[in-house]
Amino acid sequence: MLQRKHNALPIAEIHPVLRQLTTALLHLEALEIIHADIKPENIMVVNRLQHPLQVKLIDFGLARHVSEAVPGTAVQSLWYRAPEVLLGMDFSEQIDMWSLGAVIAEIAAGFGLFPADPRI
Repeated sequence: MLQRKHNALPIAEIHPVLRQLTTALLHLEALEIIHADIKPENIMVVNRLQHPLQVKLIDFGLARHVSEAVPGTAVQSLWYRAPEVLLGMDFSEQIDMWSLGAVIAEIAAGFGLFPADPRI
């Protein structure tokens, strides 16, 4: 089975993480930047003992300005890929919100919602 198992975080810890990441996406949207690779591995915990939990969005290697978004290009990790990217359609900053939703669901449940086999 492809599902990665994680320890689920309690809702009390998820809320500040979601708020911080949503704020980061709002700032990127204001700059018309698509992160294009939001996944658990690209969310850095600043200090695990700090409460509330503080995180940072990292790895902007696939980031691009919305004007450079080309349908059919390889963006986003497969488990967190937005439907419009999968279908080769036009995309914008909203793909990051899809990925964030998938990540938060995974953190809450302890397993990925959309496990995918990259060989398919």
